[in-house]
Amino acid sequence: QEGIASNLRLIPEESAILMDKRLYKIEENRDNFDYIFSTTKVINLIKKGNRAKKYQNFVLKNKSSLSTKRLYITNAKDKSNIISLMKQLPRNASSFSEVEVDSLNRYISSQNNDIGENIILGVFIKNSLKGLIIYEILGNESSTCNFLKVDNSYLGLDLFLLNESAKALVDAGIKYINFEQDMGIQSLRS
Repeated sequence: QEGIASNLRLIPEESAILMDKRLYKIEENRDNFDYIFSTTKVINLIKKGNRAKKYQNFVLKNKSSLSTKRLYITNAKDKSNIISLMKQLPRNASSFSEVEVDSLNRYISSQNNDIGENIILGVFIKNSLKGLIIYEILGNESSTCNFLKVDNSYLGLDLFLLNESAKALVDAGIKYINFEQDMGIQSLRS
């Protein structure tokens, strides 16, 4: 009536099941599926098959200049490193979309990021941040991965960061990772 759309979006499946099918047409949106993995299975999966070779080659090639560090948005140097990484990464459909840039900017601009439980892990090569992953810790031995970004010129960096972050989550008592909403990025679909 007043310019308000007559549809609902992003309704949790638990709510959609309870809705009257005679009154509502319910459709799944493949661009907003969640992917839930066991943290220990993520660690083991990375060390099998083609992934293992890519992971091992990356570690061997960069071992002497490689480090991981927990980052904090409230730390000015960490925040600066994250902003610098965002500016360095190419802006194309396969590596870093404008939606992701906007989302990450809002995230790091928020004043309350470290009030909730978050784990942000960065990978440094020669003391320069080359990748980061941000998890929100939930109350049921679960986490949600909100961001995972790496410099794709380092083949295997993504697997290294996933492996290291999964280990950190296991150490924190986290059993599950929800790789949330793929935002329509085809390569994330299984």
